[in-house]
Amino acid sequence: MRSSIAALTAVLTLSACATDGMDAPPASVAAAPNAAEPSIDTMKRLVQEMSSDAYEGRAPGSAGEEKTLALLVSEFSKLGLKPGNKGSWFQDVPLVEINAKNVSPLTFTGGKSAVSASYGPEMVVGTYRTTQPKIAVKDSPVVFVGYGINAPEKGWNDYATWM
Repeated sequence: MRSSIAALTAVLTLSACATDGMDAPPASVAAAPNAAEPSIDTMKRLVQEMSSDAYEGRAPGSAGEEKTLALLVSEFSKLGLKPGNKGSWFQDVPLVEINAKNVSPLTFTGGKSAVSASYGPEMVVGTYRTTQPKIAVKDSPVVFVGYGINAPEKGWNDYATWM
């Protein structure tokens, strides 16, 4: 999947290379010998255009991404830039989506009584081990990190069931 983030990064790189008499752009920018630099007006126009509703947020895999990529290729070509990825303007970037299914409640024991949290409304879990079909965490120590409310005047104590 092509990444619009990479393309947008290239636009920002080009804007950072506009010099106004400063040092030359870095050698990593693949420009033809007579390539033009984008003007401030060009950068403003492109940012305004790509932030319009017509680009639908530019999300990966969307019609808005395709519009964005086409616009960037057109603008890069006008500047005299050449594709730098084996003749392509784009680099494939694999994306992984994790969808949890059939998630058991997370249950904590060891306090006054067991406490369970349902996936979604009460807790969210995730892992970077995307190639494993199932991850189990059993009998593991737990560290609470976050905010809890202890408001005796309201009869509310998030910590009461844990202690």
